[in-house]
Amino acid sequence: MELENTVAVVLTQSDVEITDILIERIISMSPKYLIVVINNPSPAGKYQSENVFFINTGKNLGAAGGFSLGISEALRLRPEFIWTCDDDAIPDSKDLLKDLGIQACIYAADITAPIIVSSENPDRLAFPYRRYGKRLWKCSDIIKFDFLLGQAHLFNGTLFRASIFADTGLPDARLFIRGDEREFLLRVKRKGFKILTIPNLRISHPTGENELHHTFFKLLRVPIPQSNVKYSYYVRNRGYLVRKFHRVDWLLIDLIRYFSFFILSGRFPFSIFQETLWLYFKGFLGAVDEELLMDDATYLRLIAETSAGGSSSYL
Repeated sequence: MELENTVAVVLTQSDVEITDILIERIISMSPKYLIVVINNPSPAGKYQSENVFFINTGKNLGAAGGFSLGISEALRLRPEFIWTCDDDAIPDSKDLLKDLGIQACIYAADITAPIIVSSENPDRLAFPYRRYGKRLWKCSDIIKFDFLLGQAHLFNGTLFRASIFADTGLPDARLFIRGDEREFLLRVKRKGFKILTIPNLRISHPTGENELHHTFFKLLRVPIPQSNVKYSYYVRNRGYLVRKFHRVDWLLIDLIRYFSFFILSGRFPFSIFQETLWLYFKGFLGAVDEELLMDDATYLRLIAETSAGGSSSYL
């Protein structure tokens, strides 16, 4: 049966001895092979332990580079399916891989994903899903559906038919982090592949909701990730995606929410807004081969002022 020919690709920044629990958890799900990409400055190299392959990248390639490398190695094993997961995601059960495969076969899906539940609050989603034009954050709001068509938060517990990578390519390693999964999803959609999220299948992950802050009369939210690298790459990659996929709607929304948050609120110095726009439009102009970061002092001021203004989580 084709489901038996599945390769799991797991990305971690930890040394191998720290990933033992993670490896045991994935092996219990019975993939044919497991590839562990160790995404840190430890000496580069590859080695194998039975059906588990370890790849030391030798440097931090980011989520995009790590998964691109892991998936590339997985394809050498000629699988029917590739399952991906980050090391901070916890499958709800050891049957998750099997259950995803069953759903993929039933619905003839090319990408099949579980819902991603907040590890801090199991009643909340770590990332929202759209239904009836609204972003839904409560598990109870989507559990009643058999599936969500055309939606998935990629790489955390996602099952891919391996054949789609031949047509769509690998995750874009240049994006590094924050936006790489959206870019790949949009590419897959362009190709017309079938994407499903199955609400009764779960994986836990730290929430992204605590990074979101209300603005523009609480109609919009601004993401402020808790590191300069994550913030800078999020903003740059967002600008890049707007141009690549001709998302004029995103451009208008982004201009409104950043201007409202940084300027109309009166809480931030103009330099923060200025540097955010600089990163955004560098991405818009295609500068994804460059390492572009906000000035550290400016970012620390951003975090300090944002924290002083209070968090908008769970509102």
